[in-house]
Amino acid sequence: MTQRAVFASLVDRIFGNGSTTFDITVAQSNNVIGALSHPTDFTAFKKNFEARLQRLNAAVLIDASLRKEVLAAVNRIADAGWDGAYAELAALGTDLVGSSLT
Repeated sequence: MTQRAVFASLVDRIFGNGSTTFDITVAQSNNVIGALSHPTDFTAFKKNFEARLQRLNAAVLIDASLRKEVLAAVNRIADAGWDGAYAELAALGTDLVGSSLT
């Protein structure tokens, strides 16, 4: 299983099957999906990243109009612009979760 396939499994488990749009057969990786797919290390990062995705999904469940923007950023984590997408998820998490759940 590629690192991208491991990431896709996580995303689909949280946001629902078919939420990923990237090719899972490609061996391309980056710091985020590499850490997420590591079998033993980065446990704190994995826990925090999954919790972030769960919070974003909670906001999407409250306001379905957010789904497209959130999933676009999540899917970009698997691509070359992963660092910008990661920063966007951090900002979305702060903005969406704070405003949607208060």
